[in-house]
Amino acid sequence: MAVANLASAALDRQRLERTATQLAAEREADRLKSTLVSSVSHELKTPLAAAIARVTGLLGETEDYDPERLREEMSSIAEELSRLDSAIGDLLDVSRLESDSWRPVTDLYEMSEILGSVASKLTSQQGERVRFLIPQAVPFIEADFSQLVRALENVIENALTYSPVDQPVEVRVSSDEEHVTVAVEDRGPGVPDAEKTRVFEKFYRGTTSAAVPAGTGLGLAIAREIVNSHGGRIWVEDSAPRGARFMVELPVAVIGAESE
Repeated sequence: MAVANLASAALDRQRLERTATQLAAEREADRLKSTLVSSVSHELKTPLAAAIARVTGLLGETEDYDPERLREEMSSIAEELSRLDSAIGDLLDVSRLESDSWRPVTDLYEMSEILGSVASKLTSQQGERVRFLIPQAVPFIEADFSQLVRALENVIENALTYSPVDQPVEVRVSSDEEHVTVAVEDRGPGVPDAEKTRVFEKFYRGTTSAAVPAGTGLGLAIAREIVNSHGGRIWVEDSAPRGARFMVELPVAVIGAESE
């Protein structure tokens, strides 16, 4: 009888633990949904509203347009729409990650090819600030080209966002027999030790984010998932004399290996 009571109590305890775990998971899911809705409403509405306001202002003018002012207004509209497109891209990417539908389709590439594509996506102003330092002899990596471009683009754009506009962002490639490493170094405020892991969480915006334009808080989380899916790792460390250095380490491709 005593054994039966103990077994019954153990089962009850297990049921309670499962219920508590399920409730905690549901609360976390609700929190993430609430955060997502807040992020969507701000990051999609704000640039859209700004672009609409500028277009409406131009349409409401009755006098002839000044070519220089028109060019400035159209440039601002393009920037707002680019910001909108980026936010939509982040949300679509994270939805793919959540549904586990983002599996890399890989081939052999040189890191110079991948970073060349990243460089082509930068604006002219961004391109002037980024220095790519790539040695001639770098081993091949096995990668999904578009995914890895997306990951490194997110890391570099993050560095550009937090670095002063008069300071360069350096993208340095190094390698050994086992890994190819990309270091993205900025001269911004850096990342506090307590946040060095959290900056890769979905929707997380650190203590220094108040001084920069709003974002979805998804870019680094997406980069981490892509890098992890390629068998690599990503982390952030301090840069001297100031700033942050984001490290992306990927395994060297094994060429000519026989499949088992």
